[in-house]
Amino acid sequence: MARARQRTPKPAKVKRVAPKPKPPRATKQPRATQTATKKPRATKAATRRGLDATSRAELDAAIALVAVSPKRAATAARKLAQRLGERPQAIAVLDEIADACLAVAPEWAVAAFWDARELGRALARPAPLERYRSFAAKGALDERELLHLARTAGSAAVLIDAVAHGATATTELIEAMSDHDEGQARAVLRGWLDAGLLATIPLDVWIAAAPTLAPVLDATARSALLSALLAMARTEVLHLVAELDLARSATPEQAAALGDTVFRMEYISRDKAAIAARIFDGIRGRVARP
Repeated sequence: MARARQRTPKPAKVKRVAPKPKPPRATKQPRATQTATKKPRATKAATRRGLDATSRAELDAAIALVAVSPKRAATAARKLAQRLGERPQAIAVLDEIADACLAVAPEWAVAAFWDARELGRALARPAPLERYRSFAAKGALDERELLHLARTAGSAAVLIDAVAHGATATTELIEAMSDHDEGQARAVLRGWLDAGLLATIPLDVWIAAAPTLAPVLDATARSALLSALLAMARTEVLHLVAELDLARSATPEQAAALGDTVFRMEYISRDKAAIAARIFDGIRGRVARP
């Protein structure tokens, strides 16, 4: 008798469950401190970039010494700069000691500033006109710096401030300005007049500047300048009056005052006689008659 065939049971169907979706990964937000609260580096730290720890310590010691002995402080800074060699870091050292000495001992600030600029010129760096102007406004510029500024474009404001705060204008300065840029020289001269420096600057400087100054003087400026010169009541002003040919634009009252000033000359040399002749030629027909 045949055996009954056994059926193998089918495995039960397993219901597949779909995996739960993962939540989206949160995007990393930038930290606020990385953007909004980041502080710029201090200027002092920026100027010291590239100095090793020993040099920074020496500079700190020199600055601390300013209150005790500015001379020793400036000497220490100069030695440090010499050790650093012709590098921008050496300029930074000298500038820091110049700033530290400025209020305490201006003469040492002037010396350190000069050393810094000399090193800058050796490195062919552009003149830092803002630093020049801040030192000029405090009367802390070496007068040799004026000659360098006279040959520097854009330095008119610094030259005006420097002389207004006590620097001495010289005929050498006038020649340097005129040779480099006549337009800038005229701006400086007019700036000196507008700043009321006519009596402060020596007459021989104004006389040397007359050819450069004359083209920028309009009728109003010529009249005001002549009045200021006559107010000085000095016969020496006649040379400048002649060089600028101010007599030709004199009012009747100014012409009379010019004639009186010429007659007050104590000794008429050949040069003075030529000046007097030019002035009389200019005021001819302008003197007020009673």
